[in-house]
Amino acid sequence: YQSNIRQRTVFHQAQRFFVDLKRAERVAGYALSIFKQTAGSLHHKNEAGRELLWAAAMLHSCGKLINIAAYHKHSWYLIRHGELLGYSHSEHLMVAAIARYHRKSLPKNRHEAWQTITSSQNRKIVSQMALILRLASAIDRRPDHFVESVRVLVDSTSIAFELYPMNEELDLTLEMWSLLNCAKSVKELTGLDLNVFSK
Repeated sequence: YQSNIRQRTVFHQAQRFFVDLKRAERVAGYALSIFKQTAGSLHHKNEAGRELLWAAAMLHSCGKLINIAAYHKHSWYLIRHGELLGYSHSEHLMVAAIARYHRKSLPKNRHEAWQTITSSQNRKIVSQMALILRLASAIDRRPDHFVESVRVLVDSTSIAFELYPMNEELDLTLEMWSLLNCAKSVKELTGLDLNVFSK
C-alpha cells in the first residue's frame, strides 16, 4: 500500500512539473538495471536505496521547467519543496539530493543539498544512488530510444558498460562518449576505471 502511494505521488509530481514521462521511465529503467547488476560493487544491496533511486530517476529532469543549464539544482529545489507522500522526511531529502547530484559536481560540504543529509549512512546511499543515476542519464542522450539494454561487468579494478542498440543500424557513439564523461566521477567515488563498449 505504501509503495502504491509512493508511485502515485511521484507520477503526480512528474506531471505537475511537465516531465517527459517516456524519457524519465527509460532513465529509471537503465538505473534499476545498473542497480541490479552492480550489487556489491557500486552499492551494497540496499533495497531502500533502490526505491529512492527510482523516484529520483523519475523526477531528475523536473528542473528543466525552470532552467535547462542548471536543471539539476532546480530539480533539487522542486523535489525538496514538493510533496512526496509515503516518504519519510529523510527519504524525501535523499530523493532530492540524488537528483541534485546526478550531473555536474559531486557532493561538497558547502552545498545546501548535502547539508540537509545529516546521517553518514544516508550520505553514503545518496552518493551511491546518484552515481548510478548519473550513469543511467548519460545513456539517455537523445529524445528517441536508441539503447535497448545495458550490460555491466565489474571486477576488482574496473567497471565495463556494454550498450545494446535498438537495432544494428544505430550508432551509439554519442552514448558511449557521454558515459565515458562519467569516468572521473566513477574513479573518485569507487576507485574503478570505466570502460564502455557497444554491440
